[in-house]
Amino acid sequence: MTKDKLKWIIKRLSYILKMKRSGKTEITVYISKKKEKIVIDEEVLAVIRIMDEIIEYEEVKWRKKIFIEIRKGYKDISIIPNSPMERTKYYETK
Repeated sequence: MTKDKLKWIIKRLSYILKMKRSGKTEITVYISKKKEKIVIDEEVLAVIRIMDEIIEYEEVKWRKKIFIEIRKGYKDISIIPNSPMERTKYYETK
């Protein structure tokens, strides 16, 4: 898996979680007037499992809270104001 693919999965996590809840494995959405196909494959599921492990073993409370919010599919704009770090540090941690 490439770094770009990993960033893409995290960026589209809210859509992926909605798909998992509804039982779909493939959808086509329009994001910023561009058509994008989202497919839940083994790589996506592996990233979600890794995120769950990170949340389980993270000892720093504020970092664990941030990872939980990312895992729930919250957008960065709602996470950053409630985090105890600057925006650049947030994206570096993410």
